[in-house]
Amino acid sequence: MLKGNSVKENGSDKAVRLILISVILFFTAAVPCCESRDSRSNESTGSAGLDLDFLTADEYMDSGDTFYLSGDYESALTKYSSAIEIDPDNFEAYCFRGCSHMYIGDLDSALVDLTRAIEINPEYAQALMARGSTYRRKGEYELALSDINRAIELNPDDSYFYHSRGLVYHNMGDLDLALMEYMTAIEIDPDNAYGYLGLGTAYWDKGAAQLAVDCHTTALEMKPNWDYAYYNRGLSYESLGNYELAMADYNTAENLGTTIINVFYHRGNVNRIIGSLDLALVDCEKAIEMQPDSQLAYYYRGLV
Repeated sequence: MLKGNSVKENGSDKAVRLILISVILFFTAAVPCCESRDSRSNESTGSAGLDLDFLTADEYMDSGDTFYLSGDYESALTKYSSAIEIDPDNFEAYCFRGCSHMYIGDLDSALVDLTRAIEINPEYAQALMARGSTYRRKGEYELALSDINRAIELNPDDSYFYHSRGLVYHNMGDLDLALMEYMTAIEIDPDNAYGYLGLGTAYWDKGAAQLAVDCHTTALEMKPNWDYAYYNRGLSYESLGNYELAMADYNTAENLGTTIINVFYHRGNVNRIIGSLDLALVDCEKAIEMQPDSQLAYYYRGLV
């Protein structure tokens, strides 16, 4: 992978970091964003807690990465901004600051930074893929496809890029093309859990709930503490009328600390079906508390 102008090879590189985006099914779906960044040498590593009068751009990048990977995107933004002040042509800093903006929900600022990264390095595939993901979140699917297609041209062996293109087709409602992209992602990397999650959600949308269960089970074998996969498998079990297994998966997602409100109103629906109306109301109230403007949460409470 191309390195930014600020990169110095003063020793062995750190392990390549995989940056992931995870969002809820039906609104968007789990997907890696900026796939990786070659990290700086161990000798110049900064940590999120560094309090020095002066840091190099590399050290600000490393400190930003620490915040980024912990989910503290606001702090990551400040570190990447400092790296840019020192090295205005650091396309990696623009890319990861853009991804931080995207996580926070500031999609317009994300597009500005990601576009700047691409201007500096037009062959930076990760920035193209990240900008495509941002366009997808904005519902600008043709622009999303244009960027992701270009990213795949530059890096045809990255399975996550195909998964990202599958998400665009999925959001566009073209389930057959989405399935093809998810299958390609899995063919390139059989250990791509996100490919199996995408495949399972597409099968569920096509009404093939048992195939969806199988795909989500495979994803969970790879990522056993993944609340999104438990939610999606629970939804598939619910569709099959297997309420006991659906309840077990929803409970596991909750125990993992899920923030997916769908878990609670769907568990409420299962509780309603099996006659546990008090528990159904508790679940729906929990979903409403988490997201007061959720129409589906009110709908399922109304059913109770």
